[in-house]
Amino acid sequence: MNIPAISRSRTEGTIKTALTIWRHNTLRELGKRLEDIWGDEFASLYEFGNEPLRCAVFGSGTFSTGRYEIYIARELEKELGWAPVRYTLVVTNSKKSRAGEAADEFGLPLVQLDFSSWYRENYDSTSEKPISETSLFKPGELIAQKFNIRAEFDGALRDIIEKSGGLPDLISLRGYNFPVMYTLLRKEKKLIDDTHPADLSLTDRAGVPLCPGWQVGAVRKMRNCGCTTFRSSLIEVKPFFSVSDVTSLDAGKIYALSPGIKPPSSWSTKKIQENMKRTEDYFLCAIKATGLFPYMWGISKKKYEVEYVTKEGEVVTKSQPAIIVGEQIRCGRNAFGGNMKDISLPVRPTTSPF
Repeated sequence: MNIPAISRSRTEGTIKTALTIWRHNTLRELGKRLEDIWGDEFASLYEFGNEPLRCAVFGSGTFSTGRYEIYIARELEKELGWAPVRYTLVVTNSKKSRAGEAADEFGLPLVQLDFSSWYRENYDSTSEKPISETSLFKPGELIAQKFNIRAEFDGALRDIIEKSGGLPDLISLRGYNFPVMYTLLRKEKKLIDDTHPADLSLTDRAGVPLCPGWQVGAVRKMRNCGCTTFRSSLIEVKPFFSVSDVTSLDAGKIYALSPGIKPPSSWSTKKIQENMKRTEDYFLCAIKATGLFPYMWGISKKKYEVEYVTKEGEVVTKSQPAIIVGEQIRCGRNAFGGNMKDISLPVRPTTSPF
């Protein structure tokens, strides 16, 4: 399996589609055309005007997907002469991450607040594993205390971000190992998305995703479900406002599903996950970096019966708002990602990017 060729082909296809959209539409014109198509039934996923939306990228590790997303945005800008999404900030909660390298490479401000150091300074100077000890996903009586600690940390992170100009309109979580707490956003409305390393349209009969989790763990769950095609999901991220919200992890709306790969049965779960970063996650990062997402995405004002599928192949439905992409309703198990033609609009000439 030629992983570099698959990744390159998908990225090139995404950029080609984006160039077709942006060379024939200003932001104002695109918004008007989508309003005409959607009528009163759908609204823009995130309201936009004449200026490009601004985005911050959050990461905790190698920052490979975050770096790739910014790189694609810069490549598109070279072609268009302007950027549909302006990347303005790199944020990390770990001094061991490579976020600083990405920030330096693209000349972006870096916001870094190392959680382990912050926790030892403010709570327990002898702590050996601050992240594990404050995890919200391990059963225990101290969950409320842990929740408050994480909320306080996000408040401290927000204070530093404000000194760097404040949070932009969009947030890309790319290998960010913490849930977002309400204290990061306060009362502001931001669109937060995450690339999840599994197909979250795969659910049980109650519609609960079967493959939540982190990196290899999520891929292992897909394998245990008998999957032969491995997909990633671009999902909505909802901030945690209370302890009860902890159970909602990986339960947000599916904005897109990657096309998927069918790896040899001899591949280890780790190898599948590593290669999915380059094929599946990179694809999802590209639709964000080129501005296809979120400009072309809308959400219904009423609820639809959205389809999901069990590991046995049984279709189940959940009543929820539906996602539309351009002219096509694409949500649940039928989320955008299988065919770039789903995002096309009739071509109309234009002359100016704004």
